Amino acid sequence: MLLNLIVHLSRVSRAWLDSCFPVREENNWAPAVEPEVYRRDSAFVAHTVQARSPSVDAVLVGPLYHSPDRLKLFAVVVMTDKLRPQGKAMTGREHSYSGLTFVGFRERLGEPWQVYPFGNLMLSNYSDPDEVSRNLTRIYFRKLKGAEDLVDDGLDGFAVRRYEANLGERAFWSSLVWQKKVRAPGLYIFQTRDLVVGGHRFVLKEFPLIEYPADLLAQFREEQLD
Repeated sequence: MLLNLIVHLSRVSRAWLDSCFPVREENNWAPAVEPEVYRRDSAFVAHTVQARSPSVDAVLVGPLYHSPDRLKLFAVVVMTDKLRPQGKAMTGREHSYSGLTFVGFRERLGEPWQVYPFGNLMLSNYSDPDEVSRNLTRIYFRKLKGAEDLVDDGLDGFAVRRYEANLGERAFWSSLVWQKKVRAPGLYIFQTRDLVVGGHRFVLKEFPLIEYPADLLAQFREEQLD
């Protein structure tokens, strides 16, 4: 199950990673957004990730993808970590970069995003932030369609379903990623976690409340007025 793996650079076979290249341009379908929308949404995602991971030295937001109605969001995020003295001595570098993906949704324009981590796929131990962002994006463009995840089978158990669409395809925005009730009533699959107590049970992921800058929230309210 691709999305239930933590993939470290040393464990990724070159042949597997090469199979993610090239990203076919005709599949690179995503509505273009204005630069100010990218700046606003990337700042919001970065603030969310940094608040939930205070030990991370810095957060860089790479590509952002919006659904046609701009109510759904997919973000590639690169995190910067300072290396410990032993790591510095071994690599000659000050920092190491890792990449994760996040998704966001909202009910209507003018609202800020509700942001959640998407799966546990992680690329780590990179020396170049652009490379980890590029590789992670291409994996989701080429491999998500065949990835599987657990869903509720309606019989007090679970079943396995494929995502059936890659990032960059129109079908992505109606794929398993964005289907509610497949694990718990009223929730997307990424809003839940698998709690194994007397059998599989899916429960809501809970995060501490985050205080966002007032000027950032104001940019969302302005969107509602446009």
